[in-house]
Amino acid sequence: MLADTLAPSHTNTQEGDTVNMLALAVMLAHVCLCDTLQDILPELYCGHDAFLFSSRYEAWGMPVLEAMAAGLAVVATACLGLDTFARHGMNALLAAPQVGRCL
Repeated sequence: MLADTLAPSHTNTQEGDTVNMLALAVMLAHVCLCDTLQDILPELYCGHDAFLFSSRYEAWGMPVLEAMAAGLAVVATACLGLDTFARHGMNALLAAPQVGRCL
């Protein structure tokens, strides 16, 4: 299978399904005849309720902006880059970096 040759598989033990997100995204790009994976990001975000982003440092935080643009609720660590647009309790839930239980 093409998915097995692109990258190692990861198993979701809760459902028992083997999912390789990178391979899936590449296959979707070919099926959609997209120029880049950027073209299908809205479809990849669609169907999810929230976006969890845990990072210690981000220069800009583009994945968070993309998730917000897709209408997802954002839960993220309060790191540099996000502080220019993410506001705790207004458009995101922000937790202290390096404190996992806060997420």
